[in-house]
Amino acid sequence: DGETKAEGGTYTVTKDVTLVAKWKPRDQVQISFQVSGNIVELSSEPAGAAIYYTTDGTEPKESSDEYTKPIEIASKTIIKAYAQGTGMKPSDVVEKTYLVVTFNTNGGSDVAPQVVESGTKLTAEQLKGLADTADYIFEGWYDGETKAEGDTYTVTKDVTLVAKWRERGVTAAVSFSVDENGRVALSSETRDATIHYTTDGTDPKTSETRQEGNSVSITQQTTVKAYATKEGLKESDVVEKTYLVVTFDANGGTFADGKDTKTETVESGRTATKPTDPTNGDKVLAGWYEDSGLTKKFDFSTPVTADTTLYAYWQVAPVTFSLAGDIVTLSTTEGATIHYTTDGTDPKTSETRQEGNSVSITQQTTVKAYATKEGLKESDVVEKTYLVVTFDANGGTFADGKDTKTETVESGKTIEEPPVTYPGTKNELYRWKDESGAKVAFPLEVVEDMTLTAEWGIKVSDTVYPKTSEVQVLSTEVYLSSLYNADSKSQIFVKNRKDSIKPFVMGQYEVTQQLYEAVMESNPSHYNSDAANGETQELRPVEQMSWYDAVVFCNKLSQLMELDPVYSKNGQTNTNNWGEVPTSSDEPWEITCNWNANGYRLPTEAEWEFAARGGDPQVVAWNYKYAGSNGIKGVAWHYEYNESVTHEVGRKEPNGRNLYDMSGNAMEWCWDRSSDPITVDTPSVGATSGSDRVYRGGSARVDAEFCTVFNRSKRNPSDDLWLLGFRLVRSAN
Repeated sequence: DGETKAEGGTYTVTKDVTLVAKWKPRDQVQISFQVSGNIVELSSEPAGAAIYYTTDGTEPKESSDEYTKPIEIASKTIIKAYAQGTGMKPSDVVEKTYLVVTFNTNGGSDVAPQVVESGTKLTAEQLKGLADTADYIFEGWYDGETKAEGDTYTVTKDVTLVAKWRERGVTAAVSFSVDENGRVALSSETRDATIHYTTDGTDPKTSETRQEGNSVSITQQTTVKAYATKEGLKESDVVEKTYLVVTFDANGGTFADGKDTKTETVESGRTATKPTDPTNGDKVLAGWYEDSGLTKKFDFSTPVTADTTLYAYWQVAPVTFSLAGDIVTLSTTEGATIHYTTDGTDPKTSETRQEGNSVSITQQTTVKAYATKEGLKESDVVEKTYLVVTFDANGGTFADGKDTKTETVESGKTIEEPPVTYPGTKNELYRWKDESGAKVAFPLEVVEDMTLTAEWGIKVSDTVYPKTSEVQVLSTEVYLSSLYNADSKSQIFVKNRKDSIKPFVMGQYEVTQQLYEAVMESNPSHYNSDAANGETQELRPVEQMSWYDAVVFCNKLSQLMELDPVYSKNGQTNTNNWGEVPTSSDEPWEITCNWNANGYRLPTEAEWEFAARGGDPQVVAWNYKYAGSNGIKGVAWHYEYNESVTHEVGRKEPNGRNLYDMSGNAMEWCWDRSSDPITVDTPSVGATSGSDRVYRGGSARVDAEFCTVFNRSKRNPSDDLWLLGFRLVRSAN
């Protein structure tokens, strides 16, 4: 509870309280303090650590005194200490203030001084009474006029408590206290004693105005003098106290009882207690003032020495901020004017100050505002910082159909993950990443403007795999004859070629080793370890598999994704019934393709080149030498700029269809049988005969001339060549 440890069986609850758990690091030395008599002992955990300390208020360091023996306390002492041990973090610096309580027994038996920590409440045991004598009765320990009661008296300075004695045979002196109604209650510890008093300053033992009773009403400055008598005992001495009246004028407001004033009876020289704030509509109490002109604020720590009237000074309510969308609405006391800045300057002095009740947020903005109204004190300046989070769906769409959205949020607050989809594909959200590429978790605490980008993948057996997303490359049928361009050097899009390409989606990335192994339970890749610095091994392209392996993979993945398999062998799509994958050209498989099935397949050569060129023959990029550029370095891994190894997919720049690595990382199998040359009559899905299968794109081990979008290659479908991989396609008609 603050600095106090709540111990079982001793911690007393006297108010609503929040107890805070305190933790200590296992690898950090801890230091503790223990008071014993007039000394303070220091210790460490684990034991044996070196402890350095100061007693002059300075910060301890290794050159400070090392603790070797208990520290004697003779007066107020501030001890600052820390400990350091071998193989552990040094402790934090711990500071404690110790005070000395001295007891003046006033003729009684000596009592030893006590050393206590500042803020300690002395217990009844610590304030144990002295034994009565033959002539006097012990009445308690006093700090001036205040009796030090056990468990309530708090030590905040070096103090001397004085024993108070009452002579035997003498009536106990009158005690004074103020009750909840502001009356002064008179009492004596002598049972059934009669109390005599005056309120006009005269001596109650001789005055004709003397009264008897145990309660006095105070309506103005009043000096009460009183003594007590009881038959058979000597009368007590006269005790006097002066009481004052502090009047609180709500000045237009009201207190909880509905009244506009309230009073407090205060002993002269004591301080007044600030009352519970009155209310006054939507105004805020700015403080209590000594004059009706509200020029001098009253200090409640100053002793009261005369009857006093205090006036409430009302202030315009602090400006409140309400955020809706990208608009911050400012509000305050009705009829007040709000002044604000958005450039970090003080609105009370700034030349850029504006007036109004709403602010549009387009980037990180600190709004500082205050309000004014005639007849009221201006409000204090309140400030809040607002930030803008931009969400990039990265090909997907939000609920409103847009591909980006922004959210304005107060600095330090959290945001939730927005719903987002990727229509027309099998993509599922893999994660959101920040500008550095790091994954973010929701709810996300926002402390600066930021852009978050969606990363997509396909979901296989309840797992979304990274860098497996697909994009729509073609949404409407396109005729091959429309793709001819004399400057393109294409051997596929020849002049007047018949047939067409149907709508399809394509994997943004080459199939990764991670996805391949998840489906096939094996990884044939030659480059299956030692990824480049900062790259993820599992996200390098799978390679060194045959065309047959790729076809099997496509069908297996389709089945896992609950899609219709594309490929058949002897009329069967279940690859478990196909037998062993051929490893030579001696016993080739005859694979047929259902172009209307919605499962995964290899791209046709026409689809591959259409996608690699960017999918639009009307733009300049169509005639680029490489997928996305006329310069190879930014878009492809190849021999000249590489260590002849594959890299994590998607590390180079994409082309115009947001497809990566089509000119170089791993080469890519296509569906087509090899046909050379392509003629106007060659079907869009390739030749109908031929033993070899086409592969396209460059690789990390070939020169730039083999990485162009128009370069064509072929291999036997049973070959499993280094750096020969594939990417996925699905029909979308």
